[in-house]
Amino acid sequence: MKRIIGSLGFVALLAGILVPLPAHAASTRIAIKPFALTSAKTAATASKSSTKPNRWEFLLRNSNSAGAPTYSYTYGNPQLGDLPLAGDFNGDGVWTIGVVREDSTGHMLWLLNNTQHANTPQVQFVYGNANTDVPLIGDWDGNGTFTPGVARVDDAGNITWLLRNSNSSGPPNITFIWGFDLGPLAVATNGDWDGVKANGQGVATINIDQDNGHWVWDLNNNHDGTEGDIPGFEYGGVNNKDAPIVGDWNGDGTTTIGVVRVWWDGYWAWELRDQNSTGAPTITPFKYGNTKTTDIPIVGHWAPITGNKPADTVVTVGVARPIHV
Repeated sequence: MKRIIGSLGFVALLAGILVPLPAHAASTRIAIKPFALTSAKTAATASKSSTKPNRWEFLLRNSNSAGAPTYSYTYGNPQLGDLPLAGDFNGDGVWTIGVVREDSTGHMLWLLNNTQHANTPQVQFVYGNANTDVPLIGDWDGNGTFTPGVARVDDAGNITWLLRNSNSSGPPNITFIWGFDLGPLAVATNGDWDGVKANGQGVATINIDQDNGHWVWDLNNNHDGTEGDIPGFEYGGVNNKDAPIVGDWNGDGTTTIGVVRVWWDGYWAWELRDQNSTGAPTITPFKYGNTKTTDIPIVGHWAPITGNKPADTVVTVGVARPIHV
């Protein structure tokens, strides 16, 4: 599979969050690091307002369609470098918000909430190195709870995945090497690619085909470093300014692919597909969020659990917007 390390901006996914990499960081070999924990500050300083943003406003919608947000609340501070993230941190089926920031020792400090509208973190711990690691969060063991992980690139270009099954400080429970040369045109992410919950979530790298600029998706649910469960395929590309994003768009238990595209009017256009393969969007494309207000696309299951499937597991859209309060 062809790869290219180029000079364009970088995007990464953190449990449904994606953020564009500042252009000045694109030449860094381990481009994910400066992107992940400085992009929040970049979003704050990029504002044209005379008062710089000091809060993330989360605008979450219970439908994969255009329209008004279903929920709105604030949490985290872009000026402190807080990177927003989303996940089900207590296993109750509802995704909530947290942030990860670099602490004074250079480690990643995770500040998570188990309820919406919480103003202070309900769970906090240190995991990962802000100088070397890419933060991830997912349900690695299939017990329904999202916990931290990091991806780390060594000097030889190999990617080591260090996944932990508890929202606490400590050593990784799962460690393996999979993927190579995660450069400026690459994405690290995770999802349940096979739909078998007991297997837990796997990982993925998304790189660029050097011939046509398309995103090439390599999905792996094995946790052992062997070849991915699904053959590599193309969907989206940098020529259209597409940024990859993933979620269970139809509630069938399988994480599938999508892209958000910067539209001519500045809005984010979402093109989601409920199959892990090349093809057209299976959900009617729609607009949600605006790049002019530095919105960061975010996805999760925001609605209360009702006992009705697949509605209780459908992942829907949202954005995190830097504001001043």
